[in-house]
Amino acid sequence: MPHRYSRDTVGRWRCPPGERFAEPFGLFYRLRSSVEIDWVLQRNLRFLEDYYLSVERTAIGEEIAEAILAVVEQQPGLPLGDLVGQMGGTSTDDIYTLIATNKLYVDLHAAPLAEPERVRLFRDVEIARACTLVGLAQPNVESTRTEAYALLARASPADLREANRRHTIIRAILAGMATEPDTAAPARTIRRWLARWRMAEQIHGCGYVGLLPRWSQRGNRRRKLPQATLALMDDFVAADYETFKQKLKFEV
Repeated sequence: MPHRYSRDTVGRWRCPPGERFAEPFGLFYRLRSSVEIDWVLQRNLRFLEDYYLSVERTAIGEEIAEAILAVVEQQPGLPLGDLVGQMGGTSTDDIYTLIATNKLYVDLHAAPLAEPERVRLFRDVEIARACTLVGLAQPNVESTRTEAYALLARASPADLREANRRHTIIRAILAGMATEPDTAAPARTIRRWLARWRMAEQIHGCGYVGLLPRWSQRGNRRRKLPQATLALMDDFVAADYETFKQKLKFEV
């Protein structure tokens, strides 16, 4: 039916008669071929369908959920099959429920859930992206960069979001595609990020960890009060404040 279907200049299928018919109504008419369908995503959505439908009726014990999340947090990129093996078969439905409710992050475009040895689990999308950039999320690859792995595991979601933002800004420079990024970030800041990336590559074999912010290390953490003052405060807290009388702080 060449009078009905044709390809445009970028290779997409179109239906000009349908488009002309829809236009007077303020509508558009678009064809989608099977080439545009993400079959892995579709398969995973069908796999999780029952969990999506029963999420309000299915309650996961808080202890079980915390145990599952703790294992994944300690081992970012853990294969789904390994998690099921560690937690036992009885927790399989709980794991899929956590995935369906976005408590566990899985890239549903990457691999079918029906093939658990290929599915990688993360606590959230930020750590998933970070591990992908570092190369720790590749299946069947054992990383020797244990220190870099530990730094990522200790990083908070906010740390990872900031590191990912910084990487987005400097990646064109790292790839040799630009000399200056198209961003409002000061040039001095960009140079500092690049220097930290290169230093981390030398020390850890992983430049990405150099982009992790050092917010927790800021400020002067030395004690500023004399030990005698601290001891006196402790005495008053114990003897006058944390008592059954429940005096006000101002009175103490």
